[in-house]
Amino acid sequence: MDGTLVCAIVGSLVTVGAAITQYNKEKKANKEAEESKVEERRSKEELKVANNKILELTQEIAKRSENLVEANQKIADMQGRSLNEITGGKNLPVLVIGHNGSGQALNPLQPDGRLIYKGNIITFLVVNGGKYTIKDASVSIKDIYNKDNKEAITPYNYMKQVIDQRDWGTYKNILIGTLALKSRKHIYSSTMPDHEGYINLEYDVVVEWSNGLYQQHITIAITPDKTDIKSIYYDADGNIIPYEQLENAIKE
Repeated sequence: MDGTLVCAIVGSLVTVGAAITQYNKEKKANKEAEESKVEERRSKEELKVANNKILELTQEIAKRSENLVEANQKIADMQGRSLNEITGGKNLPVLVIGHNGSGQALNPLQPDGRLIYKGNIITFLVVNGGKYTIKDASVSIKDIYNKDNKEAITPYNYMKQVIDQRDWGTYKNILIGTLALKSRKHIYSSTMPDHEGYINLEYDVVVEWSNGLYQQHITIAITPDKTDIKSIYYDADGNIIPYEQLENAIKE
């Protein structure tokens, strides 16, 4: 056989072998690349599933935490309500003053024709406008116009001043006890002195209950046309209490 032909055949075989080897390498590489892509897609899918599970668990934990906070808040509210129902919370009794003009009468016996008003009444009511029952309530009213009241026999500390029987005049102690929520109770009536249609009155009151105390100075100016009632409030030490502070306590 011609050497050239042999060389050609051998060269062809080498070329074919190299081509086959290269093909196999490329095929293997493509297969590995495809398998890598499949594995990558699988990993991404598994990661996605895992992330979704983590998100679900996070949401569940957040929901349970929210429920726990809500449950704890409900427990705290219930405990607070129970305590407030026992103590009355910040709720307080409010004194309401009224003027009963229907008790007035004319005295035609005056020689100069003056009209004398008799029998007018100042009424005192205690109101519980709050959310809870008030316990152990009592009211002390200084009424210098009612001579039937007892005279104070022991010194009394009122608005940073010690008042004895010479200064205090007459007073009335009223024990109220329990005052139900959204209720009112008439506790006292004061008969005004006879007058000619114009009169100024003053009362000093101490209101006490299981959770506190306040003092109230009341001025009443009465004319034939109107009744003007004003109050100033003090704490136990004689410091002025803004009415808004009392009003806010009633709402709580």
